[in-house]
Amino acid sequence: MVGIIVASHGEFAAGIKQSASMILGEAELLESVVFMPSEGPDDLYKKIQDAIAKLGTEEVLFLVDLWGGSPFNQSNRFFEEAPEKRAIVAGLNLPMLLAALSEREDLDTAHEVAKAIVPEGKDQVKVRPEELQPKETVAKAVAQDDTPKGAIPEGTVIGDGKIKFVLARIDTRLLHGQVATSWTKATNPNRIIVVSDTVSKDELRKN
Repeated sequence: MVGIIVASHGEFAAGIKQSASMILGEAELLESVVFMPSEGPDDLYKKIQDAIAKLGTEEVLFLVDLWGGSPFNQSNRFFEEAPEKRAIVAGLNLPMLLAALSEREDLDTAHEVAKAIVPEGKDQVKVRPEELQPKETVAKAVAQDDTPKGAIPEGTVIGDGKIKFVLARIDTRLLHGQVATSWTKATNPNRIIVVSDTVSKDELRKN
């Protein structure tokens, strides 16, 4: 399995690792490295070195906060040692990390995981009100996404009218992160139905 190191200025890396664990549960082969104001490049280098040793795997993906920043620069030193088995992605956000943890279940190399997660990291940057979203991004999303969404009109018959359930979950969080990122890959549904009287009356949450 591909090992993942999240590295950042300050405690961001530790916090985003904790956030991921709240959604997907504790993950193996995932280390966080924080670069504190009192530390220098050599301190950061040693922390990353220790994190790689903890992972104990040749395939390593570095997720860093800022391209060209100290976490990137020190990660790049290790990348240069084995560029065929390591990869760096900058601009770390939570959707990107969740995608990495999910994609590595099916992908064998750091390069493959890095390539797969960049679109997810970008696509989850959204704005409300929607008119503030860059037009190119909006047009791209509309063109690519033909997945059925929104409420199912009353009386609609889907397929032969018989629903084959692959997973049922009762949860106050409605569409939990594990369902959205991991269980859907395992069960391969073609539709997710959220049942809630409250949400059915909320236009924002329905759509």
